[in-house]
Amino acid sequence: MKKLILAGLVAAAATLATTAQENYSGAGNNSSVQIHPDNRVTLRFKAPEGHKVKAFATFAPGAWADLTYNDSIKAYEYTTPEPATNEFHTYKFFMDGVGFTDPDNVHTVRDVTWQNNFILPKGDGNDQASMMSVNNVPHGSLTDVWYYSPSEKCNRRMNVYLPAGYFSDKTKSYPVLYLLHGMGGDEDAWVMLGRAPQILDNLIAKGKAEPMIVVIPNGVIDVDAAAGKGTAGLVQPQSEFPRLFSGEYEMAFPEIVSFVDNNFRTIPDRAHRAVAGLSMGGYNSANISRQYPDLFDYVGLFSAATIESVTTGDMLKRFLPADKRNNPIFLDFDKKLKTQFAKNPKLYWIAIGTDDFLYDTNKNYRAKLDSLGLPYTYYETPGGHTWANWRDYLIRFTPQLFK
Repeated sequence: MKKLILAGLVAAAATLATTAQENYSGAGNNSSVQIHPDNRVTLRFKAPEGHKVKAFATFAPGAWADLTYNDSIKAYEYTTPEPATNEFHTYKFFMDGVGFTDPDNVHTVRDVTWQNNFILPKGDGNDQASMMSVNNVPHGSLTDVWYYSPSEKCNRRMNVYLPAGYFSDKTKSYPVLYLLHGMGGDEDAWVMLGRAPQILDNLIAKGKAEPMIVVIPNGVIDVDAAAGKGTAGLVQPQSEFPRLFSGEYEMAFPEIVSFVDNNFRTIPDRAHRAVAGLSMGGYNSANISRQYPDLFDYVGLFSAATIESVTTGDMLKRFLPADKRNNPIFLDFDKKLKTQFAKNPKLYWIAIGTDDFLYDTNKNYRAKLDSLGLPYTYYETPGGHTWANWRDYLIRFTPQLFK
């Protein structure tokens, strides 16, 4: 009997070893995506002939690419007609309308409910790709932090970037940038899609930005953490929540500031705090800085949703029904703006792409500021509501802080 058990164990071990070896030897070699010396990109997908294969790819013209069958390699293939920009690019395959990630590219990132593959062309040291890459520079640390929210009576998750040198020189204190995500995002969005840690490492190493702490909280008041990382368990991510634009998150924001000041070596004053965000995070940033004018001297609105876009836009008006507009965040709008600007914030920075669906409401918001005689800095780019723009805005906004 012992011999039979031993033989079974040996056979099982051999099977596991064989399986592991088969998995290893059968792994993809990333030939499914190729960046050519001139930065054109080729995608390949191995499947039998007779299917319709497409790719949603940020490096393709119009973002969609049709792959054609190449009989010589028994695979579908597409090459960009022009070089891809030196940027962080994502793509996803679709065969006969069914989407899936590239099985031969292990590098993936989640964007709301989509899991995408990504590529990052090698930059020349001075371009966007270089700023988003891991380079041979001093690196900061990314810390997964839970803080207690008295207003929600629960613990909530955020990411905190600590600059290089934070742990070696324990006498030094730092300014803080609070960086907020958009609708459908979470506290991991600026880390994964925004490449914020890499951007900060490179800007600081080049002397273009002051060493700073960057706090990236979860901006969805309805949940405590990103999907799969909170107490709700392995739930699927979603974009819409009942309280996204209700003002409750903004009213509770001083809880986050207080926690950060009490647990990290910050310079705890207005002159050494900034708040910025994309889309919904821009909406949050405008509301927070207006409601609490003594908290932030620097404000960044990246493709920001505005109160106008929330209450009148076809896409967003359902998030702020009339019974939710009595939150203090929405009261005395003009008066609070005047109070905020009377304190002479050092930077109120608005950026948006010309093709952004929020372009008109941002134009109206700037007209409001103009009518009240309130100064701001405006930066306009081509393109729409995209991570390519938001990463660019972070690269341009951060060097202006804490000077």
